[in-house]
Amino acid sequence: MLKFSEIIGLPVVSIASGYKIGIVKDIIFISDTKEISALIIHENRKLMSSPQAIKVQDVIKVGKSAVLVSEEQCLTDLKSFLSSTEFVKQYSKEVKEKRVYTDGGVKLGTIQDALFDFETGMLAEFEISDGLVQDLIEGRKIMPATESIQLEQGIVIVESEKIHQLKDNHKGLKNFFSEREE
Repeated sequence: MLKFSEIIGLPVVSIASGYKIGIVKDIIFISDTKEISALIIHENRKLMSSPQAIKVQDVIKVGKSAVLVSEEQCLTDLKSFLSSTEFVKQYSKEVKEKRVYTDGGVKLGTIQDALFDFETGMLAEFEISDGLVQDLIEGRKIMPATESIQLEQGIVIVESEKIHQLKDNHKGLKNFFSEREE
């Protein structure tokens, strides 16, 4: 699995030509199922080009240093892709940095990152921040991206019963010092 922050900025390379055809700018997924639908890229060679989409089925491999596609012809105009697909969300535009609440109104934090599993083609988890100080001390919380999560206008709503699914990412100072003592 790769974090959104690790995917953004990756070059997109055509295997057929060997050329870098663009850079990943965002990820599109279906809001109901959390299925990855496409990558948004900005083309390399065209100075004033509009963003393009690459359907996830045209992606051969997403690695730590590049996204591989079969050929440049897999690029689709982003506007036409978005108008032809229902229930899609652009991660950085519509989900990242949104507040997370339970359906009972309890604030859990803010979405800071997400983990995408390109092998299964799914948005897997959200990384939730409860503020800088809390992140430093405790670390961020990890929340599975299940179907029970609602992505409403400007906020993310989680069923109260699902709070027990929150996990620590074990990256806070508290965990660091407790590991050193052992």
